[in-house]
Amino acid sequence: DWTRCSWAMALRHDCATSTPFLTKCARKNSRWSACSWKSRGVSTAPITLICAPAGSGKTVLAATWADAQAQTSPASWLTLDEGDNQPGVFWSHVLDSLARTGVLSSSAIRPTNPDTVDTSFIESLAAELSTRPARTVLVLDEADHLKSRQIAEQLDTLLRNAGPWFRLVVATRSDPVLPLHRYRLEGTVAEIRYDALAFTGAETRALLECHGVEASEPATWKGFLWTSLMG
Repeated sequence: DWTRCSWAMALRHDCATSTPFLTKCARKNSRWSACSWKSRGVSTAPITLICAPAGSGKTVLAATWADAQAQTSPASWLTLDEGDNQPGVFWSHVLDSLARTGVLSSSAIRPTNPDTVDTSFIESLAAELSTRPARTVLVLDEADHLKSRQIAEQLDTLLRNAGPWFRLVVATRSDPVLPLHRYRLEGTVAEIRYDALAFTGAETRALLECHGVEASEPATWKGFLWTSLMG
C-alpha cells in the first residue's frame, strides 16, 4: 500500500535533492497526525513509546515534535549507543542532557562508578525533578541499544517517583526492557507504532504535490516513489 510511505522514505528522497524543501512541505501540511498523537501521549501519559522498524521515521517524528515544543517545553535529548548499557555512563549522559536544557545544574553530582549506580542517586534525581513546576521531557532515541535490566529498573523507579510533570519518550526499533505490561494495565503508556507513522493517502498526495507531481491515481504515486527512492 503506497499510501503508507514512511517519513524516512520521503526524507531519504529529499536528502538527495533539498532537505529544507521537505521540511517546508512538512510544515505546510503539518504531519501532522503523528505529531498530534505524540503530543496527546506526552500530555497524558508518563511514558510515550515510539516503536517501529528502522527507517520508519521515529527520530524524525520525535525531533519534529521537540522542535515544535521548544519554546514551551524543551526536550532533553539523548541518543543512545551500546556503551550506554553501563549504568554510571547512562545516567551521566542523562544528567548532561537535562543540564543542556536547564532542567538541572551542570554541576549536579555525577555517578563515580561507570558500572553501577546506587538507588539513592535515582531517588535524589527523582526528588529534584518532582519539584519542577513545569513539564520535563526526556527523549531516549535509538533506545533499542539499551539492554540493561538494571537501567530499566532504575528508569522505572524514576518514572514512579519524579512527580506528575516528568515525561519519558522512548524511540526504539523493538520493545524496551521496561515493564510495558504493567504500564498498559495502569494506563501510563502511550504507544505509537508503525501504522501511526505511515503516511495517509492525503499526506502522500500532499508530499508528491510539493514535488510537482500530480497525484491523482495510486498507480502514479507508486511509480514516482519507486523511481525516486530506488533509482
